[in-house]
Amino acid sequence: MTLEQIQAANLNPKIVEEAHNQAEKRLLDVLETKKNHEQKAFILLNAYLTLALAILGVAGSIYKSVPSDNQWIPFFIAGILLITGSVLFSISLTDKNYGSVGSNPDMWLNQGTIDSTNEQHLYVMLAYITFHYQNRIDVSIKSNDAKTKLIRFGMYAGIFAPIALTISYFCI
Repeated sequence: MTLEQIQAANLNPKIVEEAHNQAEKRLLDVLETKKNHEQKAFILLNAYLTLALAILGVAGSIYKSVPSDNQWIPFFIAGILLITGSVLFSISLTDKNYGSVGSNPDMWLNQGTIDSTNEQHLYVMLAYITFHYQNRIDVSIKSNDAKTKLIRFGMYAGIFAPIALTISYFCI
């Protein structure tokens, strides 16, 4: 339905309230997913940075003691992969667009809405807010999907780091 169709419709107050509650719950679920993604990315960022510094320290130590020996290269590759994962986690923590649960006051502070004595106006406003929730949910899901991909690729980099270390160690 469009906003015009909502305004012209004969709204059932109970259905409008339930539709609003369901849309609000859906948006809250999406925002909770955002919070969980960011928590995961932050924890992985700290772990990857710690491991990367340790592994790159080993690479540097080997290189410093025997510069002509290539045994430092596997550790360097693994460290770079962990740094790559850390960068992806950092990017996933940057601000993205998300919908808000509440509505702007300017939706309510209009002549005929805020001063209405007709209860039907409340249900029309709840229907309007429910209508706008769809865009907020869509924007939030899109942002969560971007975070998910970044975190996933960061985790792949971390999973590949010990594999690359092992393979390159035996190839050198």
